[in-house]
Amino acid sequence: MGKFAGSKVAGSHSAAIPAADPIVREALRRPEVTKVILGPIRTGQCRGAAGLKIVDMDAGLECTVRGNTGVQKIYVYTNNRHATASALQKVAPEKRGKTKKKPRKEPQELIDPSRW
Repeated sequence: MGKFAGSKVAGSHSAAIPAADPIVREALRRPEVTKVILGPIRTGQCRGAAGLKIVDMDAGLECTVRGNTGVQKIYVYTNNRHATASALQKVAPEKRGKTKKKPRKEPQELIDPSRW
């Protein structure tokens, strides 16, 4: 877990889950980002696929990062939401994704209802 501090980091939480480290580092590096707020880490809720979900807000972006150890929301206040969102997507963790289901097998013999 990374700890973050600086003029752009606000809020009472300073730790980020490992999956959120590259996202926070990229957000702090961007010149259009004015503030980053790290939310609390929620553990035990790791059933979904790892990855990043970005929701557009009035003043910036709400990023939900899901990793192996938990889920964390990161609020990124920016002047250019589109550029920041695309930059954060590039450094986001790989999605685990679901395994592909096997195609359904067609019946070998068609059932004739007149045989009943």
